[in-house]
Amino acid sequence: PFASRLFLQPLPTVGMPQVDEVSQRWNKPAYQALKCARRCYAHMAGELAVAQYDMLLRCKYLEQGLEHGGPGLQLSAAGKTWAAELGLQLPSTGNARLAYACMDWSERREHLAGTLATALLQHHLAQDWLRADSQSRGLVLTPKGRRELVALLDAGLSRDAIKNVAA
Repeated sequence: PFASRLFLQPLPTVGMPQVDEVSQRWNKPAYQALKCARRCYAHMAGELAVAQYDMLLRCKYLEQGLEHGGPGLQLSAAGKTWAAELGLQLPSTGNARLAYACMDWSERREHLAGTLATALLQHHLAQDWLRADSQSRGLVLTPKGRRELVALLDAGLSRDAIKNVAA
């Protein structure tokens, strides 16, 4: 039970970095492709998705707004221009939310969710920047994606993350 695990855990050593089970799992070679990019429902998750979300915020393509009576994210004027230049078909949201943060469980940071995130994933697949792995939720970064998507994100992705992804 949870309570017994709580009391049986060793105390952290002062000055020593703590590595939890989740971090250890994602560092295994078998998980590296999923750590880089995978599906999270209908949108992208993983290191590339976090980089995409960071880029959208850094470039001020997303801004806080109200959606369906509550707080949410919306495309700024600059974001709409960027999306048009990218050739992205902006979704009609209907009752769905356009954009919101979703916690990424491998990166422990937020990535983009919502109809905009779904449209971005579909765009990346159509451009052959990513390919869906038929055996898992994994998304394979293609050589074209390495050139164009990574450049678009200007993410400063770790060399190991890009090197470890199947081409």
